[in-house]
Amino acid sequence: MKRLVAAAVALSLGACASPYVGKPYSAPATPLTEVAVAGDILPEEVVAYEAASVGSNFGLLGALIDSGV
Repeated sequence: MKRLVAAAVALSLGACASPYVGKPYSAPATPLTEVAVAGDILPEEVVAYEAASVGSNFGLLGALIDSGV
């Protein structure tokens, strides 16, 4: 069991060892001429819940603002 845990830890830390390689933005050769809006039609039974408030992610100050103080 210890070897399995050690192997899992080694594999998960190995993923962090690869350096980030940024891809530079290159503008297209032809300019943008039109923009379209796509509809986001969802079934009625789809429901989304807020897992955490945005203000609580900013530490004590965010939590105070979120609570309305």
